[in-house]
Amino acid sequence: MVLAMASLRRMLVVANTDWFIANFMMAFLGAHMRGGIEVIAASPAGDYVDRLKRAGMRWVEVPMSRGRGSLRSNLATLRSLRRLSRQENPDLIHFVTAKSVIMGNLAMIAKDSPPTINVLPGIKIYSMASKLVLILGSEFLNHLNLEFLLLG
Repeated sequence: MVLAMASLRRMLVVANTDWFIANFMMAFLGAHMRGGIEVIAASPAGDYVDRLKRAGMRWVEVPMSRGRGSLRSNLATLRSLRRLSRQENPDLIHFVTAKSVIMGNLAMIAKDSPPTINVLPGIKIYSMASKLVLILGSEFLNHLNLEFLLLG
């Protein structure tokens, strides 16, 4: 699905830390806000929430543990992301960082979910083995109709 810029009014960006959004996405999100797009940042609470708010974003807390987390905490994350998508009704969801990409796409499996962009920052391919994993992973994700942007 191609989303024309003119139809993008509200974007939800989700990361596993507020620190990541504040330190690596401010220019990108600021450009969207200057273009008239409402940006909603979602992450666990941290020391950078005020910085996100001062930049003009609305911030929403999402419970998301770093690392694997427990089954209970992961289910809470899935429910929270699904609820957030329904309440905010974004035109686009931008998942950044591995945990938010995985949890976010699991939460958005329903047919009524908005389009998503998935970014896995810092991934570099160093060996043939990692390429094979990336290719196999891509084939599996293609069955789920997901696309990833790998930055490294």
